[in-house]
Amino acid sequence: MPACIACGAETPREQMYGAPDELRCRACAQKSYAPFEVPRSGRRTKVRTPVTIVVAVAAALATLYYGSDPAGPVRYLIADGEDVWRGEVWRFLTCVLPHVNLLHLVFNLYWLWRFGRAVETWMGSVAYAGFVALVAAGSSSADFLISQGGIGLSGVGYALFGLLYALRRDKAFAAEQMHPQIVNLFVGWFFLCILLTYTKVMPVANVAHGAGAILGWLVGKSILVRQRVPAIVGVSVLVLGIIAATQYMPWNGAYAAHRGAQYAKQKNYAAALVWYRKAALAYPNNREVANYVRYLEREVQAANEEAAQP
Repeated sequence: MPACIACGAETPREQMYGAPDELRCRACAQKSYAPFEVPRSGRRTKVRTPVTIVVAVAAALATLYYGSDPAGPVRYLIADGEDVWRGEVWRFLTCVLPHVNLLHLVFNLYWLWRFGRAVETWMGSVAYAGFVALVAAGSSSADFLISQGGIGLSGVGYALFGLLYALRRDKAFAAEQMHPQIVNLFVGWFFLCILLTYTKVMPVANVAHGAGAILGWLVGKSILVRQRVPAIVGVSVLVLGIIAATQYMPWNGAYAAHRGAQYAKQKNYAAALVWYRKAALAYPNNREVANYVRYLEREVQAANEEAAQP
């Protein structure tokens, strides 16, 4: 009969929790201060996971529309730079629904279905909906901040992986999901995607993968500590900070052109020139940007000459 690694009490295996090499009795497992009930393996209960189902169906429909008409109404779901910089940050939530193709969709839905149902059953639908919204917005905005965005549920999938990985030593249902083969698969796929992007074989939202995994892990660890509410609030503030940072991205050439165009509409050509010069540095081979810089230089020079006349 196995012994609990925390208290040493010998307990039947079916009454213990955690990874096979770190089994705990129920009393010790509950000392992690997790607020949710730990589902027992093999328990015959009617599982209801409406959030997982709704997200999966919405993703399938959005992908179908995106494939048939990328410029149609589905474009309002995507976190495009111009729209985000106008303050439409809600797009960081909706951009996880459309996918590039059927393979992309099937891969993400498989892990959403496998991980999401287990987490939603344990966490409850309301808390799980909040978790999905948090990690979707966080992973999407982080990817937008670094590489100006992507689409799909990959960031949410990696967040579920990160959450389960953080819980695997304290919750039996998480340990059952985190087989070594699955851990190796997610880690290997993460680095393979970076290689595919670097070699220009296939662009992948690698930042969303990494940010999702980190956010999921942080939420998992926050759930396990005694002061879990302040910890989860801290993760939420971090996500809000990332979203806020997307509203000012001076290092990004597209953002610089956007700001320059806004100032040009206001006929503030001096400020527009400053931003378009930044855009020209980011896009040295872009003739349109270069021509507009020259146009603004002439406008600024003419304005200065007019102001200098007595």
